[in-house]
Amino acid sequence: LNRPDKFNALTMPMYWGIGEALKAAADDPAVRVAVLTGTGKWMCSGNDLTNFTENLPPGGPEEIASDAEKILTDLCDAIIQFPKPLIAAVNGPGMGLAVTALGLCDLVYCTDNA
Repeated sequence: LNRPDKFNALTMPMYWGIGEALKAAADDPAVRVAVLTGTGKWMCSGNDLTNFTENLPPGGPEEIASDAEKILTDLCDAIIQFPKPLIAAVNGPGMGLAVTALGLCDLVYCTDNA
C-alpha cells in the first residue's frame, strides 16, 4: 500500500488492484512469495471515506454497497486462494480490512510500532 499521506487508506481501485496483483503473482512462476505491507508509519487506516462521499454512482449508496461487497469478496477470495506463501509485514497501526486480512495470511510479522 503506497498512500502514506492518507495512512494507506484503501480506495475502491486499490481493493481491485491488490486482488489483481495477487492473481498475477499466483500465475507468475518467478514469484515465490508475496508480501503485503504499507508505506510510511501506518499499515492501513481502512477504507478511504471518500469511497462513500465522492463520485457517487447513479444508484447511490445501494450501488456502492453492492459494488463494495463484490470487490471485498473478490479480494478476500484472492488472498485465501493465493497458492504461494503470503506474508503480512505490519509496519504500523492497521484498521478495517488490513486487520481482517492478517488472519488470511500465512505469516504475520509485526514491528514494535504495530
